[in-house]
Amino acid sequence: MRTRTELAACYLCIASVLAVASYFGPPKRPDYPIPARATVETIADRDGYAVAVSAADDGSIYLIFNGEGEVFRHNGKDSELEIVASLLVPGFVGTDKSGNIHASYGADGDGCILDHVVGLLKQSKATEEMRINSAITGLAVDGDGSIYVTAGLVGEVWKVDSTGRKILLLSSEQSFDDNHIPILEGVAVNKNGQVLIVDNSGAVFMLEQGRLRHLAGKPRECGMVDGIGANARFRGPTAATADHNGDFLVVDQGCAVRKVTASGAVTTLIGTPDGPLAGLVRLPAEQCSTWIRSIAVDRNDDILLAVGSALRVHIP
Repeated sequence: MRTRTELAACYLCIASVLAVASYFGPPKRPDYPIPARATVETIADRDGYAVAVSAADDGSIYLIFNGEGEVFRHNGKDSELEIVASLLVPGFVGTDKSGNIHASYGADGDGCILDHVVGLLKQSKATEEMRINSAITGLAVDGDGSIYVTAGLVGEVWKVDSTGRKILLLSSEQSFDDNHIPILEGVAVNKNGQVLIVDNSGAVFMLEQGRLRHLAGKPRECGMVDGIGANARFRGPTAATADHNGDFLVVDQGCAVRKVTASGAVTTLIGTPDGPLAGLVRLPAEQCSTWIRSIAVDRNDDILLAVGSALRVHIP
């Protein structure tokens, strides 16, 4: 049992601590703001995995899911989905600044051969804008309403301008840098009108005057390395879009998203759950049971992904 002297000393010590604390006040918060963390939000989920996503200026998000013959509209807030159009095997969707919705889909061709079509969606139907005999591997729409399409199997890039004129921008018979024939897996157009082409063998190119100019990565050399130009490495890019700054966002094989500037600088924004580069955020492992099929950027500069579900990624 403590003596009175010990208790008095104890009380005196406590009083001294309280007096010092009251003099100096509570600990101050740091002057610099604590940075916000990146977040991943599921915006739509169905039985089939998401295969295509596009964002409109009014906040609407357009989606396609595997095994479902519809293009859906999400208002950007609620979980409900509205059917915009029913199509035979829809594959890609894009929107322009006027609010027009363009989608690629299959169509019955001669002799029951499935043709590949890009159409303007209106009143649950599609008005055909172009038809090609090869599979469409990428679709992008620029600020003027022109549509860009990659036909991977035949090595072609097509443009349909706002007047409906069809222009072959790149054919497989044209020469490429280093005599490399790319595997065309995607296309993106930025606000400056620059056209990025994704090569699944490990590189990205700029399309300029009917030729592909090597921008970043190195064909046939697989890796996951940030860097500039040929010093960067991709595992196997599959899709792309452009953000509001004019930079490109490229889906790398699996669940990674790499930012590529127009000068060829590559940095990782979203890393795979078990990949060598973490990026600013990693997707949940359960979402990466399938790879990212499509990517878009909404009006708030958040990244939209068609993967296991339709996801919104906010990176402050």
